Amino acid sequence: MRPFYNIGIDKLTLCYTIEENSILHDINNEDQEIDMGDFKLKRIESGHFKNSFLILSLWDAPDGNGLTWQVYGTLKFNRFTDKDEKCKLAWLYFDNHTLYKQVYPNVSSIIYGEYISVLLGLELHNITEIEIYIDTSSNAPRTIKKMIRNNSIETIFNGNVLERKEKQPKLGYYHTGNLNRYTDLTIYIKQQDKEGFMMKAYDKLTEIQEDSHKNYILTWHRRNTNQPLFRVELSLKHRHLKDYINSNSIELSHNLFTVKEFLFNCFLHFADRLIRFREQNGKVHSALEFI
Repeated sequence: MRPFYNIGIDKLTLCYTIEENSILHDINNEDQEIDMGDFKLKRIESGHFKNSFLILSLWDAPDGNGLTWQVYGTLKFNRFTDKDEKCKLAWLYFDNHTLYKQVYPNVSSIIYGEYISVLLGLELHNITEIEIYIDTSSNAPRTIKKMIRNNSIETIFNGNVLERKEKQPKLGYYHTGNLNRYTDLTIYIKQQDKEGFMMKAYDKLTEIQEDSHKNYILTWHRRNTNQPLFRVELSLKHRHLKDYINSNSIELSHNLFTVKEFLFNCFLHFADRLIRFREQNGKVHSALEFI
């Protein structure tokens, strides 16, 4: 049977500049709900922002009967720490379910953010945070652990070849199980820098069934609970992405986040900075070659 393999986004926060003619400049503390036609803003409390709104948009109801207002994301602007009277930046935190809602075949509703930002008078400024995943039917954490434990292969970790007996605090194995044996393995691989990025490999199907209950992820992948699903995810923030975006002359747009080539190249670039494997003949491999 052909192995399953897919790449996408599980977390996304975008930063926007607020244009001079933006409707956001006219919002006051009395505005609790703002109707924008195809979507609406509903005020919620926030500990760091004066203005925080759920973005609600119409989608097919979960029971299949008509349309219902569902959360697309959360819009935040006017930080309490801002010194200027006029707000200049806004942030859109995409709801997790939004990232797995299909507009076109294999295209998520992230692209709807372009329409929302235009109507609100926002211009895409940068990627504040993104979590890119690779989902596969192969047992990725077990395979990565096997490669690390292979005495005939050198592990290049954060750019340095590891000494096998040297303790590695940024390389973590987390086991769960019963009184008789381990049943699940999660691997954490972090940069040495405290503010560095991280890669995580784990059993996504078990996480869905026992913790998050996000069955819409299985629907997105067209898989069921009898089919294995493992995940390798990479968590990146703006400080990590800035140089990569600029050096590769990447033009930011909402459509960019639906382009699998961009996601894969970005994932590969940062994953290789974390961990690679070198054979005795000198050949170096990315971790992605084994999942």
